[in-house]
Order: sequence, then structure tokens, then C-alpha cells
Amino acid sequence: MAEDNSKSGPVLFFSPGIFPCGCGGMELFDYHMIKSLVKDTPLVLATCCRASFSGIRTIRLHTRLFGIRRLGFSKLSIVLSSMVRLLAIQPKPSVICVSATSSTGFYGYIFRWVKRIRSIPYIVVMHCGELRPWRRLSGNHILFAGASRILAVSQPIRDEISRRCGRSVDIVFPLLPFVKSSAPASELKSKLGFEKQDRILLYVGSLKEMKGVADILGAFLSLEDEYIAKKRLHLVFAGDGPLRKALKIQASRSVSYESVCFLGNVPHTRIQDIYGASDIFVMASSCEGTPLALLEAEFNGLSIVASNVRGINQLIRDQENGLLFSHGNRTELAMRIRSLVEDIELAARLGRSAEAHFNTNFDYQQTITAFKKAINDGFRRVG
Repeated sequence: MAEDNSKSGPVLFFSPGIFPCGCGGMELFDYHMIKSLVKDTPLVLATCCRASFSGIRTIRLHTRLFGIRRLGFSKLSIVLSSMVRLLAIQPKPSVICVSATSSTGFYGYIFRWVKRIRSIPYIVVMHCGELRPWRRLSGNHILFAGASRILAVSQPIRDEISRRCGRSVDIVFPLLPFVKSSAPASELKSKLGFEKQDRILLYVGSLKEMKGVADILGAFLSLEDEYIAKKRLHLVFAGDGPLRKALKIQASRSVSYESVCFLGNVPHTRIQDIYGASDIFVMASSCEGTPLALLEAEFNGLSIVASNVRGINQLIRDQENGLLFSHGNRTELAMRIRSLVEDIELAARLGRSAEAHFNTNFDYQQTITAFKKAINDGFRRVG
């Protein structure tokens, strides 16, 4: 069936786990992009989340259709629910925006048929930094082959997707409208239960294996109890995930247990206060796209210690705007943390440099403009 290239219907965002139901970078990006675009663009949101958005029609997708989830097939439930909803939606969307990761390849089976039957083009924004091999008829292969436009959140992801698809892929940085806290750091520390003299090491994100959170905790505790107490160090985890229980057990075995704080999921309206109270930002991921938490740490002028992996080392240059360490090397990570604790001038210089790097290279309004261009191009272009 030929594509209808007339743009008349609304733009549909396909975001099953959008914030606040999901708290990852992709879910936050979709949430803020929708709030920015709805000011001058008719939008529809397809999501599994119960949250509603002012001025936006919401279509509910289901993960428990016909009790399928009980059999371990929640993805199949989303596929069937999405097919039913998108094949019947009126008025017909002019274009669908799909946020994807390496684990959402099954989306390909949805949009191949929605495009074929209803002639609705779609664009794909690839967020994930860890791309698994594709088989020729895999969901990811089908998803990208049929896309009218492909965007990636970092240069390494763009290059890899382009190589696999043999197509042009553009970059759109996954920025948010970051805000700095107006309160002084001493006041923000007090709100978290800390003293003015305390030094806070911060991690923001999901507590899962690929984020290296066990390495962060292990490196911190390896600094030894006497040193942690003398330097008044505290490690704060802002986020939740499957490793939270194991991390708390790991921390409880140390005398420095009270120096480790688990905040759980922090509302994004409060996250600027957490950054404002902190001194050092730590990231130990095995790979990233363009990590929002790291960008927000730069925006807030924190000194940064991060793993030297794809997606991070495109942002952080060792000794220039942060310190890098070999992924998985807890000893090296601990040494990097110690160097920032011991050398206040180094920490201050790297923090200023990180903030300057962000201000020079990133602008949320440019992200909105790039996304609007992708939407306008997407309904014209045949994949």
C-alpha cells in the first residue's frame, strides 16, 4: 500500500513506560519532549502508564492482555494491544515517534504492520548504548528497515546503526530542561541530613548490573572506614532497581554502613537539590548512549569520575573535564575518588571545566528544533 504523505493528523508518541512510571533517561526525555512539543503540535500518547498529560490524548496499552503476562509474555501483550489500538486509531496520526533500545526490537513487528495497513510512517530514536547482534528478520532489523527517519542519541550509536542499516542516521542529544537549585549547598545538605563539612559522592540512575553500581559501592568501601570517617565522606544512590537489596546487604557488612544512603527514586522536580548538595559524581557503566545523569552532573559543575567506555568517553576527557577509570577496576576507581577528595583544587578545576563543556556543546532548545525537523521530515520520507 502506498504511503499517504499528507500531514493532517496528530503526532503519536509511542512510549510504553514514560515518566513517572519509568524513571530512566529515555522515559524522562519523552516526557519533557512531549511537554515541549504540545505547545504548538497536536499530540497523542500511546503508553502503558496511567499518568495523564494536560492537552494530550492518551491511549492505554496493556501488559496483561488476556492474562498473557502470567505466562511470562508481557511483550506479546504489548504487541497485541498496540496493534489493536494503532490500527483503529482515529484520526490517523501523521507520524509515529518511537523511542527504542536494544531490548525493544519487538516493536518492529508492531510498526511493520501499522505502516503497511494504515500507511502511517514512523521515526525511531535509538537510546541504548549496548547493541546486540541482529538476525536478518529480527524485530530490530524490521524496525529500522521500515523507519522513515532514524535518530540516535550519541555518535557511537549513530555510527553503529548506520553501519548495520546502510542508511543515514542523525544525532539528537537526549537533553532535558535542566534546572539548578537556587539554595546554597550547605542548606541542601542539611535537608538530606548531612552536615556542611560532609563530602557527598553521588550516583543517579537505575540500580542494575550494567550501571556498575556494585563497583561504585565496593570502591567506596575500600577507602577504609577510618578514611571515610576522617574525610566525612558519604555515598548517595539516587535511583532504584533490582540490585538495591543486594547493595544494602553489601553495605551493611561494613562499619561505614551509615555513610551509604539509598534515596530510592527521586522525583525529577527534586533532583536538582540532590545535585546541588553533592560534590563528586560517579558513573561506572559498562556502556552508555548519551547519559542524562552525566550531562546533568556537568550542568551542575560537579567533579566527575566515570568509566572509560563508549558513550561516556565521548563526553569526558580524562584530566580535562573529569577523571576516567577502566571499567570494572574498583581499585582504580577508588584511587580516582581519593584524588578528588585529597586535591580540592583539582576537583574545583574539573567541575568548572565540566560545566563549561556542557554550556558550550549542549542546548535544550536545539534538541527541540532537531526533533521537530525529524517529525516534519518523517511523514514525507519513505523508509
